[in-house]
Amino acid sequence: MIRAEMKKAWSRPMTIIALLFACLLQVFYPFSNRDTSLRELSAEINKMSGPMNSSWDKTISARYKAEWGDSGPSDEEYGTLSAGQKALLYAMPYTDFSSMTDDLVAAMNQTYGRKTEQYYSGLKKAAESGRLIFGISPAAESMSDQSTVGIGFLLFMLLFSCSLFAGERNEGMAPLQATAHDGRRRLFFSKCLACQISALIVWISENAVYALTLTYLYGWGNLSAVCQGYNKNYCPYPLSEGQFLLAVLLMGFAASQAAALLFFLLSYIPAGVQQIFALEFFALVLPALARYFLDIGPLALWIPCLMNCRALLDRLCLLQIGSAEIPYWMLAVSETGIIIILSVFIVRFLGRKAERAQVQEHELNEVRI
Repeated sequence: MIRAEMKKAWSRPMTIIALLFACLLQVFYPFSNRDTSLRELSAEINKMSGPMNSSWDKTISARYKAEWGDSGPSDEEYGTLSAGQKALLYAMPYTDFSSMTDDLVAAMNQTYGRKTEQYYSGLKKAAESGRLIFGISPAAESMSDQSTVGIGFLLFMLLFSCSLFAGERNEGMAPLQATAHDGRRRLFFSKCLACQISALIVWISENAVYALTLTYLYGWGNLSAVCQGYNKNYCPYPLSEGQFLLAVLLMGFAASQAAALLFFLLSYIPAGVQQIFALEFFALVLPALARYFLDIGPLALWIPCLMNCRALLDRLCLLQIGSAEIPYWMLAVSETGIIIILSVFIVRFLGRKAERAQVQEHELNEVRI
């Protein structure tokens, strides 16, 4: 029955069009925002890759002084610098990564006070021990922004799920498809699994296309490089570029499955296709669009918005309740887990309810006969 539901759902032209649109969005966005010099610059930066220990610091500092002395390039010179010289300018602040970390802490102190140092202590220890790796992964940095993946996914699920039940109700086909023993429960769970599998297909497809596009534009560089840096990432944890991207993708995957469950449950409401479409749009899609285009902070923890959780990881974000402080990423993980568990219980309850309704209808028919 699951195979039949998948075949029926994916035989609709709108489903294929929605998938193609979601995937093409992962090509259009990187190309429309590409930096044509980034591939060459990242290659030069990664030529200086290595553990940021005292030996590396001395090597980079010596190269910098040989090039410009203690003053650095002037504003007039900056426009004529080669990619190698720009890479050297990029590397120089990392020779004193502990001071860079102190600057990050000072910036966060204005919001959270002296306790900020506790959260950055692990990063400082890693820097002082020389365990952090210098380098850059332009594709990983770009892919950790999952905003277009989230938007494409939500639009697909909106078009996919709004007629999952309502279309059959409108055509009067639902009772005919569940006449077999235990048919209504099996049909309900089959649709749920078809919804979750389809959500997985579109999420993987989007990220695969996104990764291929970024590979073509920039390359993956050094995934072992430290993820922190001036004006780009204030993550308080000693993560590499690859580890940071993995954390974002794992959270995005969990949030996508949670969102798919919510789409499924809303699609089961006894209403028409237009009503289901409007309900799903205003409850799940519109908040994500508002978060993306208007940058509304409180929406960051709404389940569909958690598909792009980079903002919860690339800086220190704390919820302060009295003397307690909870990182937002922990709230996001807890919220996603709770939503998935509650949704599974609701799905099981509705499936059993459909089974009981079928048994009662069968007994009533026998009495009539």
